[in-house]
Amino acid sequence: MITLLSPTRTMNISPVSGTYPPATTPQFLSEAERIISGVKKLSAKELEGQMNLSQKIAENDFHHFQQFDLPTTIQKQAVLAYSGTIYQKLDASTFKEKDFLYAQQHLRIISTLYGILRPLDAIKAYRLMFSLKVPDLGTKDLYQFWQPIITKALIDDIVADDGILINLASEEIFKSIDISKVPNHLKIIHIKFK
Repeated sequence: MITLLSPTRTMNISPVSGTYPPATTPQFLSEAERIISGVKKLSAKELEGQMNLSQKIAENDFHHFQQFDLPTTIQKQAVLAYSGTIYQKLDASTFKEKDFLYAQQHLRIISTLYGILRPLDAIKAYRLMFSLKVPDLGTKDLYQFWQPIITKALIDDIVADDGILINLASEEIFKSIDISKVPNHLKIIHIKFK
């Protein structure tokens, strides 16, 4: 069984305290680098308009993206970096090594920047929306860029496991998957939070 989560806009990229398994490399790192290269061409005003941000947040994000590639930019395992409610309840900081290894095999996080992540994949702090039009990608938005990539990767993971996906992702994030491409023999269980 693969469990699918959304990313969160809130992140904590401060250095980790404690001992955790080493970080892994995101599967679609080269695609993420292409996105960052394009996002750097957007002004703070364009980020503000396209992502409906406040001027202050857009300016912070703009400066953050300009420094994204610096070797001093901190990276952290995805499951420890996201800090929204679901990640607070998951409380990965208390995982034992066997828990991390289980999660690495059975948990996936859809990401607007990295496509699809495993819990131990090293990521940097970012704020992007799938609706963003990124220069030089040749697509209408990040949905169109990521949909074939995420869909194939997720299908491969579900098939390699037991054929079942538990979808805990938001509707907005789940739209990054082309559900029409998922073979009928795979089972997707959608959880609705009320």
